[in-house]
Amino acid sequence: MAPVTIKELRINFEPSVADIESFAESQFSGRWFLAREEPYPEQIDTWICSAGTKCFFAPTALNKENLIREGYPEESIYIVGNSVVDAIDLKRKEKSSKSVFDIYAKLEVGNWLRVDIHRRENLTKVRFSAIIGGITNLVRLGYKVLFVKLNGTQHAIEAYGFEEQLNRLASLYPNNFIQTPLWKEYGHVVEFLDSGRCWAELTDSGSMQEELLYFPNVLSLTVRLNTDRPETVFESKSNILVPPINAAWITQFVKIAMSGKLGAVLKKKKQIYGQPGEVSKGIITIINKYLNENGNSGSLYHGCISG
Repeated sequence: MAPVTIKELRINFEPSVADIESFAESQFSGRWFLAREEPYPEQIDTWICSAGTKCFFAPTALNKENLIREGYPEESIYIVGNSVVDAIDLKRKEKSSKSVFDIYAKLEVGNWLRVDIHRRENLTKVRFSAIIGGITNLVRLGYKVLFVKLNGTQHAIEAYGFEEQLNRLASLYPNNFIQTPLWKEYGHVVEFLDSGRCWAELTDSGSMQEELLYFPNVLSLTVRLNTDRPETVFESKSNILVPPINAAWITQFVKIAMSGKLGAVLKKKKQIYGQPGEVSKGIITIINKYLNENGNSGSLYHGCISG
């Protein structure tokens, strides 16, 4: 889904503080519309798989309402919360053998903005140029930026000729700009987000929008034109869309999130996905009940389970 006001944004327009605040407020309280085109191709995969799904595990009542509105049978939809809360809880208990701060010692100093960009639509030239421009602006303004590069991100950097620019930025601002490959352990992500050294995540990840609900001191700034987790915006008010239409929008959004009232709003997170240890247990209970009622032999092969 996307806020209706997204249609009014213009690529060459540089927003003021008032523009950013107005657009943010429209996300929290304005009208939204169904936007199926993004993220691509994941959103297309979702629609295709849903057509053959028997059991839908909806995180919240809002998700169930949307599924019913889209034509899925109510009796096949279960409100269960989100199993991401169990994954985070497990990783908090299972400490990594090596600390993320042993690997990237500079992260122990200061308050960092962690950047994670990998969606196909954001790796197109116009959007990716806006994101790199925003990162560059923020580093030059004194923000500490950690740029985690996935395979697709690195490919886009090379394809559009940004490697030299980013390396020069790292050379000029060695204490403010760090580039890393994808972190190999999820436990390192949890450790860093829990550490008090990360104040916000600038991301286009779907799962991070969910996970950041359970990291109380880390803001969620989602670099997309729409979201498949709308409940994180207008139900929990823990997440905000940052449109990647030009560098100024990204720069201004981050500045206002850090020092303006937007950040205060995003920190008042309403945890809507359930409690650790309960969500996965509830899902397994429903699956077992379904198997017992329909026979254990292959009934799941005739329909998918979706969550």
